[in-house]
Amino acid sequence: MRLNRFTPVALVLGLAVWIGVGQARQLRALRRSAETLAKQVAETRNRTEEARLRLDALRHDLAAQRAERDATSARAALLARDFAVAEPEARWAHPPATLPDWNAESPYVWINKKLLPKFPVQPFGSDGALNAGVARVLAASPEQVAALNQTLNGLITEFRTEEAAHAERTDEHLQGIAEAEGDKVTILVEPMPELGAHLRERFETAVREYLGPQRSELLLETAQGWVQEQFGWTHAPSGGPPPEPRTFSVVRHPDSTFNITIRSGNGWMSVGGPNSLNDYIPAHLRHFFAELGAQPDAP
Repeated sequence: MRLNRFTPVALVLGLAVWIGVGQARQLRALRRSAETLAKQVAETRNRTEEARLRLDALRHDLAAQRAERDATSARAALLARDFAVAEPEARWAHPPATLPDWNAESPYVWINKKLLPKFPVQPFGSDGALNAGVARVLAASPEQVAALNQTLNGLITEFRTEEAAHAERTDEHLQGIAEAEGDKVTILVEPMPELGAHLRERFETAVREYLGPQRSELLLETAQGWVQEQFGWTHAPSGGPPPEPRTFSVVRHPDSTFNITIRSGNGWMSVGGPNSLNDYIPAHLRHFFAELGAQPDAP
């Protein structure tokens, strides 16, 4: 088949047109991509500028705050110096970084409260009154101390009155007294575990009521031995027999000295040579020994 001589020319022209159209499309696409990229670059520049302006503002605010802080610190230091001159103890108003702390220049010593029960201090007097020094350490007010002492003294007195009423003389003197020469007196003091437990609970409740939970626990932990002694055994030792009577046995020698033996449960205490019973026989039981020269009213 013979081709028209114009056919190759037409093919060439068509191919040129197709190529041109394709290139034009690519060019438009590139232009659109370039325009999009330009917009993104502009937006990024705008955001960067905004961030820079915010950063500058923050730096300015930070500098102002630092200046204010420095000025405040300077004023505080000046006031502290002036106050320390007017109130010398103010420099010790803040606790140290670590405890315990002993500063030779300070009128105070800082310790942990948990150490207080370990001090060998008897918090209560013989009449149940709170020791004045202990009251100051616990920062108890005079009104609190007066009301507490009145209550505690009443409870101690009630138990001692009942204990004296349950005491009786016996001719069964303790070993060491029975065979001694001289006038002798021995008494048995019957235990009162129910009354002791009741009054001890009221005693501890009063301490908590007037001093609050924290101070009362510190105080009662320190005084637990003394409280037990004042109200006797409130229960039998675990697995053991019930509480036994206490026995006080005394002999007076011709030279007016005494031998004293005390039995409490399985415990014994004997002493010879004192010329007074005051350190060994409780005051509320001392009238039983008046014929031996005891002083019932002595504390």
